Amino acid sequence: MASGLYRLLVRPLAGRHATAKADTLARRFVQASASVEIFPERIQARIVRCAYAAVLIQAGFADTAVRIPRLDDRPSQISSGRPKSEGD
Repeated sequence: MASGLYRLLVRPLAGRHATAKADTLARRFVQASASVEIFPERIQARIVRCAYAAVLIQAGFADTAVRIPRLDDRPSQISSGRPKSEGD
């Protein structure tokens, strides 16, 4: 089942990632560190340190909002980089 889910993840990814094995996809994309902020209107996941974050962004994951039913159907968003602190 996990392998099938990884195949769904890899569909929008281009190039060499399209033929990557499930363990490679897990290392590169699923096990990435992220900070998650839950706001009243949305959920923001910010990938902090991941060499492949740009690949996810280019594949359109940042433009795709997925609604989370268990969290009042709020849309989730993915971005990369450190969050801006107060005063930036």
